Amino acid sequence: METTRYPEFQQAAIEAQDEFDYGRIIPHQWLYDHFKLPQPKHGTFREIEKWHFDFMAAMDGFREMMLIEFQKSLRNVRGKGWLVVEPKDQTSVAMGDFKTAFSRHVKKAFAAITNIAAKFLDTQKQKENSDAIGKLGAIKAFSRATIEGRKNKLIS
Repeated sequence: METTRYPEFQQAAIEAQDEFDYGRIIPHQWLYDHFKLPQPKHGTFREIEKWHFDFMAAMDGFREMMLIEFQKSLRNVRGKGWLVVEPKDQTSVAMGDFKTAFSRHVKKAFAAITNIAAKFLDTQKQKENSDAIGKLGAIKAFSRATIEGRKNKLIS
């Protein structure tokens, strides 16, 4: 007798491990079915939003289990499902995702600290702001040199 794992995403990960090898796409419908979350065709905004949040919570657990227990990294393929990333590509995909997310956060922080109504800042707060701009600029330059520099070394 086989044991069924709960929550459903855990059982789905076990089944996906056997069914989807590296390079294959796990279709959205397969995930909806295995998470026991049928996609609503009609409903209120709140009902559809709840379904979406339930799906994303299950997907987060599923992705983590696939990665940690089965060493299978997943990447969203818009409109199709989730690609099981080939091991040979996993490092470059992870670093690309990191670089994109890091860059986005640095740009957002830089915009927040450079677009400030300075006339409302006292001398101490102006100094803090100026120091933050310098630190963030240094982080940006350092990350560009190390992250992009390493990428070029890996390609060589």
